[in-house]
Order: sequence, then C-alpha cells, then structure tokens
Amino acid sequence: MLDPALEDDAPDITTADPLARETAGAQTLFRGLDILELVALRPITAADVIRETGLTRATAARFIAALVARQMLGRGSDGTLRLGPRLMYAASRAAEQVNILSICRPYFERFVMTEGLSIFLGRRDGDFSVHLDRHSGREHVGVSTRPGDRRALPDTGMGKALMLDDDPANWARLFVEGGDRHTTPGWEARMHEHVRTGVVIQQGPPPDRIRSVAAPIRDAAGRIVAAISVATAAQNLDDAAMAALAPRVLDIAAAISGELGWVPAR
Repeated sequence: MLDPALEDDAPDITTADPLARETAGAQTLFRGLDILELVALRPITAADVIRETGLTRATAARFIAALVARQMLGRGSDGTLRLGPRLMYAASRAAEQVNILSICRPYFERFVMTEGLSIFLGRRDGDFSVHLDRHSGREHVGVSTRPGDRRALPDTGMGKALMLDDDPANWARLFVEGGDRHTTPGWEARMHEHVRTGVVIQQGPPPDRIRSVAAPIRDAAGRIVAAISVATAAQNLDDAAMAALAPRVLDIAAAISGELGWVPAR
C-alpha cells in the first residue's frame, strides 16, 4: 500500500482519531488509483499526471516512484509511464477468472422479465458466429436458434455486430461470399451506420424476416469478444419497438463490457 506520507497535504495520520487515519489512508489510495487509471487509458508523462490529477510536482513524483518500485507502473524508453508487469499479471489473472456466461446471466434474466423477448449471446469463430447462450422470452412465435448453432457472420444481426471493427474490404468479402441476399443495395452504408451507432438493427430476409437488435461486447483492450442480440419474429417487434429497444441493448452490452474491464473512450 502507498505510504500516506507521499501526499503533501494528507491529514496527520499520527492522530489518535481512527476515523482520521482511515480517511487519510483512503485519500492516498484513491490518488494512486487515479494515476493507474490514467495510465491504463494511454501511456502518459509525469507532466500529464500533474495536469490531470492536480497533484504538486513533488507529490506526483513520489507517487510515481512508489508505483514504479512496486512494478504497478513501468517507464518506456521514451520516459512515458506504462502499466507495469505486476499490474499486467494481475490483469491476465483476472481475465482467466472471468466467465462471460455468468456475467451475462443476470442481465439476460432481467431483460426477459421486463421485455418478454428472447436474448442471445454469441462469439465469433472465423467467418462465423457461434451462439453460446439463449434466454427464451414469452413470445408465442420466436426463433429456433439454440446454443451451438453456427451462422455466417452476415446472416444475422449478431454476426454483423461481431464484424463492426472489421475493415470495409473484409465486409465486402464476407457479404459477397454470402450471395445476393446480403449484397442488397445500400448494405455498406448500413454497416457504416451500425459502426456509427454501435448497434445493429435489422430485418432478416424472407421467408422468416427475423427482426433483431444486436450490439458488441468488448474486453478491457476494447476488442469485440462477443455480441448480444434480441431476435424474434416480425410480429413481435415492429419498427418503433426496435428503435426503442436499441438503447436498452446498448446499455446491456456496455454493462457486460464494463465487467470485462472495458472503459469507453473519453
């Protein structure tokens, strides 16, 4: 733990008042965490730390020295501060302990309870999406997709959500390979719109015309690692309902991503 003496303006922790000692220690810890959070976003300099935290030069230098000594921070060859090996190891251990199915479960259960629609989780496997989990809603007519089902990425809203970080050349390859039913006029413009909004709203081709609202899930590095999708028969979800559902799906995807360590860009 960082020494409270690191901070010039820290309260006197020699006081007999245990609450004052606890408050001083917490303030010091929070300052150290503030620095770690800044460095986690991007490599920064000591001057950046001073500017963004409001610490004095001397106090910032002592915090940085303590964090480097504990290998929570490291210095690049250009002098910038980066996450240190001990923190990177902790992050890798945390990632190993994450079970995305268990993270998603309470969000999916609440969604089904309030909306009555089926919600799915899937991941990418090359040029395909693989469904991992399904929480069935109360629809009389729904979709038949089950965990383990594989579909070409352009086939579904979930697949498109998994493609949002691909470059347009790869979109074109996947859509062309999928045939005429995917390369309908305006398909590329729609993909760019999905990227802009972060959500895929689509009506599938006949005869099923499955309607879906999907969004990607990101990990701590910002990579798309999975996607969620609300998918149902057209009779259960009209255009207005799809538009109203999009923010809810985005919020669920963002909350799950947050539990995986993702932090939205400032």
